[in-house]
Amino acid sequence: MAHLRLDLLLPLLNSEPTPRVVEVGTGMGGLTWHLAQGRELLGFEPDPESFEVATQRLRGCPNVELRNERLPPEAEGPFDVLIALEVLEHIEDDLGALRSWTRWVRPGGRILISVPAKQARYGPMDRQVGHYRRYERDGIEALFLEAGLREVTVLSYGMPLGYLLDLVKNRLLAPRLSKAPDTDSETLRSGRAFQPRRWGGLISLLMFPFRLTQRPFVRSHFGTGWIVVGRVTP
Repeated sequence: MAHLRLDLLLPLLNSEPTPRVVEVGTGMGGLTWHLAQGRELLGFEPDPESFEVATQRLRGCPNVELRNERLPPEAEGPFDVLIALEVLEHIEDDLGALRSWTRWVRPGGRILISVPAKQARYGPMDRQVGHYRRYERDGIEALFLEAGLREVTVLSYGMPLGYLLDLVKNRLLAPRLSKAPDTDSETLRSGRAFQPRRWGGLISLLMFPFRLTQRPFVRSHFGTGWIVVGRVTP
């Protein structure tokens, strides 16, 4: 799924000069390497195991600084872009988090996120990785506007492969959910759930046809997740 998001993320990121980027939740760094090309990037990852993998993956990128902690409440920067991929759904007070993220971004800068789509599709996989919710297209746009962001764009990703992947993950996880998972613990582990540590190049090649097939649906309500970008106003 990471490569499906990347196909939409990079054009948005490259549409304007973005020399300074802060990333909330780098996970194991699979996408961070791509996001950091030609940019100064500060990344935060609270899970020690994911942080260790990301550090090894990005050790050849002197323009990247990684910290093994959550995003601090006191903003640094300001940055040109804040990126948070599959993070907001793990936070109970999503509006409060989004408002706090805007303090890290300069006026006129952007917040760029991805979130899972459609609450009706909430299932075992969501519970297992610590999701509080999934989002409707209108709902995530309204949340951005309520947080004070403008020029909000919502794109869809994951059509059609994401539906198959989610079905398989939900079938695999359903027998393991005899008790309610610890949301905080599962959130920490979510950055490495179903994420390969090797063979990234091969996976990218295998994903290429599906990256093409999702393109006609990016402005539709179809797909398993949303890419959302909004501009921070003064």
